[in-house]
Amino acid sequence: MIFSEIVEGNCVQYGDRQFVATTAAQNEYGVYFVDGFIVDGDFITNARWFSNGDDVVQLITEKYELI
Repeated sequence: MIFSEIVEGNCVQYGDRQFVATTAAQNEYGVYFVDGFIVDGDFITNARWFSNGDDVVQLITEKYELI
């Protein structure tokens, strides 16, 4: 995934799934991040993508089951 392509409200391909950004890219203390979610079957995974500004991303997730 290329971090600079993540735009609020847009879907970005993530493997065979799509990441939906819910915030624009933000910068705190030189670290860029964007929040969103990944829908995978009956699960919604909250996601936060981090970048050091070189388009190298790290994904932090929390998974919730829909009931």
